[in-house]
Amino acid sequence: MRAVDSRLPFSSILRPNATGTGKPYVVLPSRHRSGWLLPAEPVLRGAGLRSFGHRGVKGFLGGALLTTRLLRGERHWLDVAPLERQLALALGEPDVHLAFCIGTSGAYRKLTVQVMTHRDEVPAYAKISAHPLAQASLEREHQNLLRLSTVDGLRDRVPRVLGWFRWNGTQVLVVTAGSGRVGPRRLTERHAEFLRRLHEAFAEERAFEASAMWARMVATVRRLAPRMSPEWSLRCQRALAQLRAGLGPVVLPLSLAHRDFAPWNTRVGPRGLFVFDWETAADGVIPLYDVFHFQAIQAAQAGRPFHPFRGRHHEIVAALWPKWKAYLAHLYLAYLMDMGLFYTEARLLAPELEEEREWHWFGRQIDAYAGSRHAVA
Repeated sequence: MRAVDSRLPFSSILRPNATGTGKPYVVLPSRHRSGWLLPAEPVLRGAGLRSFGHRGVKGFLGGALLTTRLLRGERHWLDVAPLERQLALALGEPDVHLAFCIGTSGAYRKLTVQVMTHRDEVPAYAKISAHPLAQASLEREHQNLLRLSTVDGLRDRVPRVLGWFRWNGTQVLVVTAGSGRVGPRRLTERHAEFLRRLHEAFAEERAFEASAMWARMVATVRRLAPRMSPEWSLRCQRALAQLRAGLGPVVLPLSLAHRDFAPWNTRVGPRGLFVFDWETAADGVIPLYDVFHFQAIQAAQAGRPFHPFRGRHHEIVAALWPKWKAYLAHLYLAYLMDMGLFYTEARLLAPELEEEREWHWFGRQIDAYAGSRHAVA
């Protein structure tokens, strides 16, 4: 039997082996040393794939891979019994079964655990982080979910915290799984209704130059400047100068934004839109941020242009801030800068792992809206 690759992400936590110790799992690799670890038992394996399919796994794997690697994949054994006991205790269940999704490569990578009961139900997910940056990110998500749980109209629309504990040198967050189908790829009234509730719950009017978002961007540029390329350094200077002049003194309603509001982080359930993955949510953010991101991140991944002046999102945002039309270009530039800095920092932390497509896309968009002669991506 072939030895287990110790470079598999989270191998030090899950402790895979090829000796038959623990429970058997089928490993499905994907890009960047990522992948899925599903129970080898056919019934549990199917349940794991179906539920992770809600998060886009089915679409990525495709039928050919299902009939080859999944059905004839190599088996590895994982020592998951201690984790199963802790998760069963958090859920009040006599026993549970686990399937694993290894997160996107990079400094913030986490392990997502699908928790299944003996009734073939999926009541919860657990996120496990080992790297200090990923642990800090998980701590932010924990705090954000606790805050959201106090807001009428949102507490049933976001994951509920079921557990928060240390395990095997890692931090673990356990949350409810939610229900419903994957959210649509186009903005709808459901999205508008959710974003209005979120915005109104935490809105506070102040000048943009006094916002947490502006302070975070300025501090990030200052911190990363010694390691930035000349191109990115000039890009950031130009964009910040334009934002200071065009948006700095403007008083606008700043609020909490999800900052990763995208189709794959939503479901449509019986109570409306259900939104998860709150680790990057932040206060003091411009009112249209999540509307921009929902559309722009899909364009970035597809490598196609996005223009905030087009589309039905105008109808959605009008209720958030009546004066939005006069400042649309500057608001979009503020969003682009925030996301561009996020990808820049992630790339500096793990240059060999991070995707370049989105990073370059945001760079070109910043150039276009900061008044340079570069063309839009």
